[in-house]
Amino acid sequence: MGGFMATHYLMPLISGTQVVVGALLLANCFVPLALALIAPVVVNIVCYHVFFFRQGLEIAIVVGLLEVFSLTLIAKLMRPCWPCASRQTDSFPGPLISTLNLPKPCLKSSCSPFSPLWSSS
Repeated sequence: MGGFMATHYLMPLISGTQVVVGALLLANCFVPLALALIAPVVVNIVCYHVFFFRQGLEIAIVVGLLEVFSLTLIAKLMRPCWPCASRQTDSFPGPLISTLNLPKPCLKSSCSPFSPLWSSS
């Protein structure tokens, strides 16, 4: 931790990324981008607790699993945007997603990863 603090930019960068990603996720805006930005931080947290500091490992594993679940859910919702999606099977990411009764993704005008995923209607 002392090495991070000695660089004088790494800790503010990580903290700022976490704040921005949290705001984007709460606003339901740029969700795929926010999940992609926070993924390295989550991997670092999980690896830190697995290899160095076992206390809090349960929470780190839960956060890691939630990140993986969120990314697979976003991949399922964004799948119509990808040109090769019609050649893939419907089993991705598994039967669990089809039983959730989620709202339809908001893919009205374009398939942009920066558009909100949940339509209000």
